[in-house]
Amino acid sequence: MTHLLLLLKHIEPLPKELISLCGQDNITVVRVGRPKLLSALLAKPGVYPRFLTRYSAEALRMIQTLLEKRALETLRLEFSQTFIYADLLRRSGVALPKIVMVTHDLQTQVVSRQDSLEYWALPWVLRSERALMAAADEIVVLSDKDKVLMSSLVGYPGPMRVENPGLSQFTRDFRRVPNRVEKNSLLFWGAMGRAENEESMLRFHEEVLEPLRREGRHFKLYIVGSAPGPKIQKLAGNHCIITGFVEDPTPYFERCAIGVVPLVRGAGIKLKTLEMLACGLKVVATPVGAEGIDIGTNLTVCALSEFKTTLAALHVAE
Repeated sequence: MTHLLLLLKHIEPLPKELISLCGQDNITVVRVGRPKLLSALLAKPGVYPRFLTRYSAEALRMIQTLLEKRALETLRLEFSQTFIYADLLRRSGVALPKIVMVTHDLQTQVVSRQDSLEYWALPWVLRSERALMAAADEIVVLSDKDKVLMSSLVGYPGPMRVENPGLSQFTRDFRRVPNRVEKNSLLFWGAMGRAENEESMLRFHEEVLEPLRREGRHFKLYIVGSAPGPKIQKLAGNHCIITGFVEDPTPYFERCAIGVVPLVRGAGIKLKTLEMLACGLKVVATPVGAEGIDIGTNLTVCALSEFKTTLAALHVAE
């Protein structure tokens, strides 16, 4: 039995798959709006703000209540922005089960790739990541590459294992039908509320898609994912479809010929890349978008500056 506590910026309908797995009564949703960084810094002084964006006093109370009411074997914290809860719970005196932290991406690596003033905070980020992970009984990473980084970069000395990321249910049941595929159709699949996704799509549209179309290569782009902001919505048109949240993305995976993952910052293995490959799409990704993934026949890895040439070679005359 699993109780799932979701910390969400945007409250959307819960996927039926999630409800069937856990049961409606075993899912608690806490809305985390703008980060309350002052209260988080007071709760855990000295931690770099990047790790505090999902802190909520309400969520902490709910976790404490769950631990007091239920005999849980494991408390599993997904994403480094939730790791602060482990330390706060240890200091609260509540009886704790085994604490497992799942590092979807190492923030030290993310910041090391930033072309911004945040790069100069890298020592602070590293100290914070080490301090927060010290409260774990076990660390889970999603690739062998991250396991090496955990030891060499972060220096985590405790138990650690690699856990292959689980793909969405629709990918397991997916059957690609060639005559349903739309020629020269591109798919970007991801939560558009994430800054790195929005940035990558704005740059891709300006630096890759529009120049290709001016040359007569009329690609059509589908941006599928929740919470597209105003800048992304302005791209909408006949050749750029913005869907927003979709409960089942299967129709777009069936329709699109090529997946694009033009991420230029971030870290960790990208489920979007794995899911598009699992569904038989050809995928063009930057090194960030393909990180931790074995390169096969359907995956082309190149710099964003090379996307235009790569996609031009994949264009099918109409």
